[in-house]
Amino acid sequence: MPAKTTAPGVHTLNALMEEGEDYLLDVIRIWHRMRHADPGSERYFDLMADLSVAAIVAKSRMESVMSEIDAITEDMPDDD
Repeated sequence: MPAKTTAPGVHTLNALMEEGEDYLLDVIRIWHRMRHADPGSERYFDLMADLSVAAIVAKSRMESVMSEIDAITEDMPDDD
């Protein structure tokens, strides 16, 4: 019966990962732009600020993913 008890959690996990993927891709996109900016330039520092914000948001989303994984595994019956 674990499939029935975890199915909503799995759907939630999938949705969180889909959303989280977008935020992680934002981090990567900003990093790619930073690599093409001159270190120390105004553009570089602007992108660094953008990267910081994107990383904070991505971290928050991944924490939600981890919480959902914990909830799913807690709902699973013991093998004993």
